[in-house]
Amino acid sequence: MKKNIHWTHVLLPVFFLLSFTGFSQGADDPTSASFSPISLPLNALGSTTFAANDYDDISSGFDDGPDWFYYYCATSSATIWTTISFTPGGTANPVLPQITIFDAFTGTAVAQTQIFGDDSGTYGIPFDPVAGDCYYFMVDGGNLNGFDYAIQITTIIPAVPPSPTQPACTNIGFDSGSASGWLGSWGHSMQTGSAGDLTPIYTPMFFSMNSGQHTITTGGVDIQAPIDQVCPLVPGNTNSIRLGDGPNGAYGGSRIEQKFQVTSSNALFTYYYAAVLQNAYNIDQTTGDTIPHLAQEQPYFQIDAQDCFGNPIACGNLLVTGGPGIPGFTQIGNTGVFWKDWTPVMLDLTPYIGSCITIRFTVGDCSQGAHYAYAYLDATCAPMEIVSPPDVCQFQTSVLTAPVGAASYSWVETSNPGTVLGTSNTLSITPTTTGTFTYQCTLTSLAGCNSTVTTSVTVVPGPDITVTDPAAVCAPETVDLTAPGVTTINAGSGTLEYFSDAACTVPLASPNAITTAGTYYIRLSSPGGCSDVEPVVVTYTSLPVQFTSNVIGGCAPVSVTFTNTSPGSVNCVWTFEGGGTQTGCGSVTQQYSASGIYDVTLTVTDINGCTGSLTQSDMITISPQVNASFGVNVYEQSILYPVFNFTNTSSNATAYVWEFGDGATSAATNPTHAYPNTTGVYHVILHASNESGCNDSAIVVVSVVDDLIFYVPNTFTPDGDEHNNIFFPVFSSGFDSQNYTLLIFDRWGEVLFESHNLDYGWDGTYMGHLCKEGVYTWKIVIKERNKDNHHEYVGHVNLLK
Repeated sequence: MKKNIHWTHVLLPVFFLLSFTGFSQGADDPTSASFSPISLPLNALGSTTFAANDYDDISSGFDDGPDWFYYYCATSSATIWTTISFTPGGTANPVLPQITIFDAFTGTAVAQTQIFGDDSGTYGIPFDPVAGDCYYFMVDGGNLNGFDYAIQITTIIPAVPPSPTQPACTNIGFDSGSASGWLGSWGHSMQTGSAGDLTPIYTPMFFSMNSGQHTITTGGVDIQAPIDQVCPLVPGNTNSIRLGDGPNGAYGGSRIEQKFQVTSSNALFTYYYAAVLQNAYNIDQTTGDTIPHLAQEQPYFQIDAQDCFGNPIACGNLLVTGGPGIPGFTQIGNTGVFWKDWTPVMLDLTPYIGSCITIRFTVGDCSQGAHYAYAYLDATCAPMEIVSPPDVCQFQTSVLTAPVGAASYSWVETSNPGTVLGTSNTLSITPTTTGTFTYQCTLTSLAGCNSTVTTSVTVVPGPDITVTDPAAVCAPETVDLTAPGVTTINAGSGTLEYFSDAACTVPLASPNAITTAGTYYIRLSSPGGCSDVEPVVVTYTSLPVQFTSNVIGGCAPVSVTFTNTSPGSVNCVWTFEGGGTQTGCGSVTQQYSASGIYDVTLTVTDINGCTGSLTQSDMITISPQVNASFGVNVYEQSILYPVFNFTNTSSNATAYVWEFGDGATSAATNPTHAYPNTTGVYHVILHASNESGCNDSAIVVVSVVDDLIFYVPNTFTPDGDEHNNIFFPVFSSGFDSQNYTLLIFDRWGEVLFESHNLDYGWDGTYMGHLCKEGVYTWKIVIKERNKDNHHEYVGHVNLLK
């Protein structure tokens, strides 16, 4: 549980004493506790399980569960050490212990410590009282059900175990997979330092290795920052250590240290660190402004070294404190968390050879309890020296290596001390004369301390050759690496050797007849064991090949003309994907009948027999030809229903435009079109196309015709009045008035009346006399308009008088 605690004006309410069995000391509320003060040292079993909740954190309003109080009046100003032991509840029932000490007179909190999800089972806080003042010691926690504990309140200083002097660096890089050889301490007790202090005060409560504060890391990446949890700067490294309990601001601090004897074999101590620190600040409750913590309140990471007598070794000290911008650190997004990746720092212990030193690493959370610091650590011990080969060959490059971890480097050769040869931890030298030379490197540490290391280098005579790459030739001509002019011996003597690899382990069987382009190696070795190896490059030329085409595609079939533009070609062979080959160094024409994407290859030969080839992949794209076609449900419709359904049967098309012959168009695949209710003949055209621009058209003729429509009455009354005196059919459409016949028959089939004029009908008479009432038969013969179709209709009509 992380809480921002305000240390002043925290007033405790007074409650009645509740009696619980099993409590050996203290009470359930401050007032009751004051009636049974404790004396020191106190060792007791306690519990908050059945206690009342008398106090909550005023800064967050968090209900932190039942609490228990102890009352003590200080008889001296000796530091009081309060510790509790408990059984962690795990994630199902977490125990979140808290110890808060209040001034009994003012109710002001004067000390507090707590941690979220603590799994150590042990917890403590130091406190410096004022002699004569009285205090409440409150045990609290976020577990709403309370928890059992054993408590000790004493002025006896926790015993600090001796730090034995290791005979040498012992498990200095945690390679054993443990922290053996190191002394560890930890505690939940970071106190605000005095004005001017650089860090809060870390007071170790427990002198042991705690898995939450001293974690051996074996791989993976930090939970927040992109930091490898095992230092990658140490070759073959498999273990490092994380100091501190990670991103958990809870007054915690931890330390590891080792004291070891310094010898010439470990006079170079190099430690590696990566750190994560949080910028600690408060928020003004009135203005909302951010108020940074003071230096004596900020989380920090510190490295310091001491000699055998406890005197600090200034060159070994390093301090990083939290803040709004830590030099050399990177901020994580917009958070207040900063990190630094693995960094080496060297410590020259040469002045302490024969004595001992203590190296100590410390991390501490902020003293307000809500911000944190933790670090990853590793270390190595080695001689303080330059690593160099015993002998250096003349004309050859060798590398001298100084210890890593210095802030800066300066190399000189002692016979010419005014000339700086390099400024990194390595120096490459290529001597041209023989003899013995002394190289000196001055290393400046991060603390500004200088150390000097030297080494002597003996330069022995060596060969020196210069290699000239042979001129490029045309395949399959061979190249002779042994030919004069390829290798020039500048110094030394011996036999030239030829290899296919830089390590000179694979000799060339025929160095005078190389047939493959590539890099080869020539070596000259001297009798003294030095050699000079130089690379030689064999290249084969090929003719530049280029060609063009008049088009890059079209709709099948397509005729494409290709033109050779290669310079100096005398023989040309064209290879067409899917279409065989042609020869000719001018222009050739290739016919493409099938759709597809085609490669084209041209191989040329010049007058010297050199060849070259070029393949242009997917050069020609042939699209399929569109075939437009369609059908119609009928070719002729009546003016009563002039609607036609068209079915598209085109192939290789993706877009369509229909022209219906009456000015209307459509882009549908299978359209339906309605014509005006008038007769007419229409030419329907379908234009089909695809995305490649291929197109085709098809045409169909449809007609809208008249229907033969007429009406024949079934009764007429030729009685001389004004109505219905004449019998004749009434025609509306579809007929030819020039081809019309109306016949009237009596019951015996005799023709009573005949007319060929639509306007002349039967008046009911025969030979001037009105016929009798009755049923008479009529026959109509008519021809369709614009067609040679004749129709005959027969029916009956009633004559009434």
